Amino acid sequence: MATLAVLLFSGLALSEYSGLVPHRPFLLPGLTLHQDLTWVTLTVLSALGALFYLAHAGSRLASAARQRKEALRIAYVQQARELELARSVQAKFLKVPPAIPGLDIAAVNLPAAEVSGDFYDFLPAGDGRHLLVVGDVAGHGISSALTMAAAMMAMELSLQSFNGNGHKPTASEVLGRLAREVDSFLTSRIGGESFITAFFALYDEQEESVVTLDLGHSHVLAYLAASGKAVPPRWVGERYLPLMASHYVPSGLANGRDPQPWPLRVEPGDALVLYTDGLVEARNGKEEYGMRRLRQKVAELGALSAQEITRGIMDSVVAFTGGGEQKDDVTLVVVKRIS
Repeated sequence: MATLAVLLFSGLALSEYSGLVPHRPFLLPGLTLHQDLTWVTLTVLSALGALFYLAHAGSRLASAARQRKEALRIAYVQQARELELARSVQAKFLKVPPAIPGLDIAAVNLPAAEVSGDFYDFLPAGDGRHLLVVGDVAGHGISSALTMAAAMMAMELSLQSFNGNGHKPTASEVLGRLAREVDSFLTSRIGGESFITAFFALYDEQEESVVTLDLGHSHVLAYLAASGKAVPPRWVGERYLPLMASHYVPSGLANGRDPQPWPLRVEPGDALVLYTDGLVEARNGKEEYGMRRLRQKVAELGALSAQEITRGIMDSVVAFTGGGEQKDDVTLVVVKRIS
């Protein structure tokens, strides 16, 4: 406001001095602005000083804005570098499907952000048995990725300790103890703000059998070669709560009882399709991809290889969404019995 007043005063002084406006008394009777050239000069100089001040202040503001912009750019680059490192580390957790006699396996994981809370794993369980795990940590991003890594490490360590005592446990014992130990570890170390839905499948090469345990993760389809249909498996017994669910449900992992795994009959040519909710909840505007489309696609592709089934499903989802923004992590694992 002071600068504006000086500028207005200077303009008035110059106008009166040059005769553009009538002379009029200024402060004291008989004193006009043009009668005192020194006063006019000082006024003009004051105005120029105000202009220089405004220019200097504007320059400082522009410099501060540039510095702020550069600081934000550096912070963004640093964050992007750290997230890329986290993505690279997580990718090493998600193994290439192993070569298991009698099985054809393919898997894909697509995070909604740089890192994912979804996971899959293939772990040796001793005595010609192999554990397949598909899981989904609530939410996505860095915190979910850290929880996922902790869960995967806990599963691997639990299996190693279980296999080193010289006793061959039954498939039900393996899965039941694994679920209890991992749930106990995660609840005590992390607990609180998250939970994990998971599906375990234990395959025995010698017996050619599959025993499963569903911990709140019912995203499973079975392709039946004999009928060419894709159907949800018919589970026997109770459903079990997700890992770390005791924070929300006092009765804990298995509704107060030990988990009871159940066998699943898989004939040559049959396939298991395991996925996370991000796949069926992929959206095209207001419509979801949904179970109906997935079942149709699995039935259509079921006679193909595991890799071809996986690629066909993912291509179908991308075509449905039109390549729009991915809102949730997506994991898809296809296990096909070939002998």
